[in-house]
Amino acid sequence: MKKAKRIIGAVLIFALLALTLSACGKSSKITGVWYNEKGETLNVQQDGSYNYEGEYGTGTWKVLDDKKTIEFRDFYGETTNVELVKDDLGEKIKYHGYDFYKDSYPSNDENKGEQISELNLTRVADFKNGYAWVESSGGSYSLINTKGKAIYTSTSCYKYYDMSNDACFVQEKIDEEKYVYKIIDKNGQTVASSADGEFDEILASGDNLFFVHKYEGSIDSSRDLYGTINEKGKFVNKLRECPFMYSQYLSAKYIGAKSFLLGESSFFYNSSIYMSSCDKFFENSNHEYAAEGAGDDLYILDNRGIKAEGSEKEYRYSEFSDDGYKYVVIRSDGKIEKAPEFNRIVNGLLIAEESGKKTVTFNNPKTGKTFAFSKYYISDVKAADDNLLVSIKGDDGKNYYTVLDGNGNMLFEPILGTSATAGDGKITLLKDDDYLVLDYSGNVIIDIGKYSYIGTFNDGIAWAKNSSDQYVGIDEKGNVVIS
Repeated sequence: MKKAKRIIGAVLIFALLALTLSACGKSSKITGVWYNEKGETLNVQQDGSYNYEGEYGTGTWKVLDDKKTIEFRDFYGETTNVELVKDDLGEKIKYHGYDFYKDSYPSNDENKGEQISELNLTRVADFKNGYAWVESSGGSYSLINTKGKAIYTSTSCYKYYDMSNDACFVQEKIDEEKYVYKIIDKNGQTVASSADGEFDEILASGDNLFFVHKYEGSIDSSRDLYGTINEKGKFVNKLRECPFMYSQYLSAKYIGAKSFLLGESSFFYNSSIYMSSCDKFFENSNHEYAAEGAGDDLYILDNRGIKAEGSEKEYRYSEFSDDGYKYVVIRSDGKIEKAPEFNRIVNGLLIAEESGKKTVTFNNPKTGKTFAFSKYYISDVKAADDNLLVSIKGDDGKNYYTVLDGNGNMLFEPILGTSATAGDGKITLLKDDDYLVLDYSGNVIIDIGKYSYIGTFNDGIAWAKNSSDQYVGIDEKGNVVIS
């Protein structure tokens, strides 16, 4: 009886699939964009045409008379027959040796990769967006998920970088003078590589954007080109020259608002700003801490001169120009406007403070709301998810910590401590050579003083050092989840 039910079920599934494929020789099930593990796309159109990134020109497709076989005919007339099948990751079609899945290549991170529990970890990075880089005593570097499984391992890693939403990049050493830059997605797949020749190096990344550089030179000319690539390895902004470049810009860092700060060196003198959202460069007379993103906009601090690409007008610090602005904001469309006065940005809030004074003013540019805090002297402010972790200098000269919400309300009375970090709704507080984990209401979740070091919680995990001075990953209860 059970066997008969299985047969009937299989017949029904096949019949349903056949019906899906049969309508006028075209199929809504097939039409759409399909992705392989390399990030390449197979774009199947309702009108019976298709494009594959790995092939020249536009081809055609149709469902054959058996109602289950799809025929793809490329630009040159060569045909490939495929069927729509299903595996553990979902429905797929196999084309030219690759499995293609509709809308996105599926992630199976829970079970993917090698378990790292047997490795002796000598260096670790905090988890970000579900992944962290670790170094083992053998000299290899691995990108691991929160299950402690390595999805990507490199024995030639020179530098690694945090996961930027859905991908990260790594610089690997080929020989003493050659390096290769790779973008690695959450499946551990290389979606773009400098070895392919489309770019020479990756300078910085953030919010699924990778800022790349390519040098072109000959006996007659030379030029430096810059552009951005997304988490799928595709160009978002095509390579082009920076109009304000006076020498090679080989240093860059992400500053929020889909923008990058470019400079000759890590000091960012003679810097420029590139904003991906409007594909524009801006000349910047300040350096390093000159700009920071808040939402979709870019705020320029203590501006000494900012000029938009294609504009003769320069927005300057007031002592140099009667009609200039001390602070400016570059909107996502590239328009430059006057901005409120502030000293820095934390969690998208503009912070204005005067040296030696208690009162700190916070401005939310998204809501236009302004609030002030003056109960205690704030010596430092850090991000704490959507809140603010503030360090308070007491009259006794000691450090105290509390959390302010987005309206400036103190969530608990300040607690004495040596240092503190915040993330994942938890505060890691060092107090009297002992580590405590608190929630944002100031409640002690657990005293985990058996560890000589505990880092910031991210993705439910913090790195700690045990009595053997080895790194382990712990949860908020102090349980070892990655050893």
